Amino acid sequence: MRRKVMAWLSLLLVFILNGCSTIESGEDLTELNRQGRWEEARSAGIGILYPRLSRGREEICDIYYNLVYSEVRLNLRDEAKLHLEDFRAYLLENGLPPSRLWIERELGKLEEELKANP
Repeated sequence: MRRKVMAWLSLLLVFILNGCSTIESGEDLTELNRQGRWEEARSAGIGILYPRLSRGREEICDIYYNLVYSEVRLNLRDEAKLHLEDFRAYLLENGLPPSRLWIERELGKLEEELKANP
C-alpha cells in the first residue's frame, strides 16, 4: 500500500513540475539516459507517459523502456518492477511495433539485472 501511495505522490509531483519540462519524446528520454541523467529521465518519463492519449505505440514503447531503464540505473527496484509490469500489460494489449522489436531483448536484460541484484 505504501509503495503505491509513494508512486502516486511522485507521479503527482511530476505532473506539477512537468509544465517546466522541454522533454517531449522517447528520443529525449534516450538522450537523458545516455548522459546518465537518470532521475531527469525517470521524472520526465512518468510525466509524459501517463497522459498518453495522443501518443503512438512506438512512442509509448520508447517512453516505457526509458522509464524502466532509468529506474534500474537509479536502483529504484520496486518502481522499475511496477513500470515493467505496466509495460508488459500494455504490450499484451497493444503489441510491440515491428520497428521496436529490439525493446524485447533490452527488457530481458533489465529483468535479468533486477533478478541478479535483489
